Amino acid sequence: MDAIKKLAAALEVGTDYFLDYDILEEQLHNEEFLARAKEIYGSRGMAQGRAILEQAQAFYARGNLSEDERLAFRDEMEAIFWDSKEDAKKYTPKKYRS
Repeated sequence: MDAIKKLAAALEVGTDYFLDYDILEEQLHNEEFLARAKEIYGSRGMAQGRAILEQAQAFYARGNLSEDERLAFRDEMEAIFWDSKEDAKKYTPKKYRS
């Protein structure tokens, strides 16, 4: 995404010149989700978050869901990710909690 932004700036065009706005918006959302997962849970949390996104994308790649249904599914998968990470803290030994 950074490369697209730099290229767009150099050519003095908008990023939508290269990507559909919905795709760009989803990529930015995914980057924010992964950055937050890394910030809170480290590189392992980011890898787990990436796996969730990839699995969700594989699920709706068949094209059977509308755009709203697809985004709702993605958002629900992310919510499950955050909830499960919080629940897992209960089982983490105190010496490893920060």
